Amino acid sequence: MATNAPRTKPTLQAGVAPRMTYLQCIANLETQVKLVANGARYGLLVTGTGGNGKTWTVGHTLAKTTRPYVFLKDCTPQGLYMKLFFSRNAILVVEDCPTMLRNDRALGILKMATAGITHRGLVTRTVEWTTGAAGTKALENAGVPTQFIFTGGVI
Repeated sequence: MATNAPRTKPTLQAGVAPRMTYLQCIANLETQVKLVANGARYGLLVTGTGGNGKTWTVGHTLAKTTRPYVFLKDCTPQGLYMKLFFSRNAILVVEDCPTMLRNDRALGILKMATAGITHRGLVTRTVEWTTGAAGTKALENAGVPTQFIFTGGVI
């Protein structure tokens, strides 16, 4: 590099937002997690490279709230459905589940948990499980209905 190269700061392009600093990203994540914990949002998708403190920030922020929360590792769609039922009033933190996120049935269950039908200003999020007799029997044996109202959140 030549010693006489100009030492100017890069200029911002019109219409392009400047990148956030690491601390701004963590503060933004904390704010979004609090919105889910308070019920203002039903779900939150957090992505990024490993080792940046996403899981720690989510857990640390939820620990400061009064809302119960549960961490979930990779599982089957039926396992996800059952976990949502048993944690239907809590925040379910789905962590590092790439195989589950490639499964259409699991994604459908997550959609039901985070989107609902508005009737007279109230949003109802009904999660349903439709499967063959063997799956329904397994749910019955575990004491899980084939549909329920989910009032928690998903991160």
